[in-house]
Amino acid sequence: MLFRNELEEIPALPISTLEYLELGRNKIGTINDGAFEALVNLKTLFLTSNELEEIPALPISTLEILIFQFNKISTVNDGAFEALVNLKTLDLLGNELETIPVMPTSTLEFLGLGINKISTINDGAFEALVNLKTLDLSRNELENIPVLSISSLEYLRLDSNKISTINDGAFEALVNLKTLDLYDNELENIPVLSISILEELNLESNKISTINDGAFEALVNLKTLDLSWNELEEIPVLSISTLKKLNLEYNKISTINDGAFEALVNLKTLDLSWNELENIPVLSISTLEYLRLDSNKISTINDGAFEALVNLKTLDLSWNELEEIPVLSISTLEEFNLE
Repeated sequence: MLFRNELEEIPALPISTLEYLELGRNKIGTINDGAFEALVNLKTLFLTSNELEEIPALPISTLEILIFQFNKISTVNDGAFEALVNLKTLDLLGNELETIPVMPTSTLEFLGLGINKISTINDGAFEALVNLKTLDLSRNELENIPVLSISSLEYLRLDSNKISTINDGAFEALVNLKTLDLYDNELENIPVLSISILEELNLESNKISTINDGAFEALVNLKTLDLSWNELEEIPVLSISTLKKLNLEYNKISTINDGAFEALVNLKTLDLSWNELENIPVLSISTLEYLRLDSNKISTINDGAFEALVNLKTLDLSWNELEEIPVLSISTLEEFNLE
């Protein structure tokens, strides 16, 4: 291990048996030709937190994990990764990349491009990545999402960009996607999402005021939906029978329409805190275990509002405008907050 030293270049290491090399937290600015030539069994290479500005061709055919986090990389030379025929993990988090480099590495399963300056995704950028499972493009400068043709992808991070538009069919080819993170973008409405295998969808901290009819209709396996910190004025119709967790905190919701949660027959957690609710109608969600209604303007709770909540364990009604404690017939209740 040569971690956290004052190295300015990679030393010659004629150790043919070496499998793991840690060169993080040094001052390495360049990778000289032949630097890794003798390392014919190297599987893992860490070059985190150095001063690299470009990546040359790396002739390390045995390499499986390559970490370049937090350098100053703005250029990836043509053919840089061509010889890495066994590479599974490539992490370029925290660099100066403006475009996505060509990745001819069909074995790659994890690609980290978070915290760069990427503003566009060129057509076919990920075409060769036929085994990619995780793609991190968080904290870049993306404004829209083109069609992504990565059928193997399971986890996609697009959080903390400037995305205001999702092109039609952008996610259509992602037939194995289970988690989609669009937190902290500039989306104002949600188009139809045709990702039938999706289990977790994060839309927190956008500007969403409208959800198109049928937007979530195809999400027949969705378990978690986060719509907190948006501009919603009413609860969208959600026909997602698999949903277990729904977060709607910090919106502008003032009423709960009859039957709003009717289809949510497996819902366990519902967060409606920090909205503008004034009264609570009857809630018919028998599976619900955790309900947050704190920090609203609730002064009235309708008779029998919680009667159907036969599995409720936690109820938070703190920071409202109630003048009297409602009668609660919830035998399962373990925690009740009326602060």
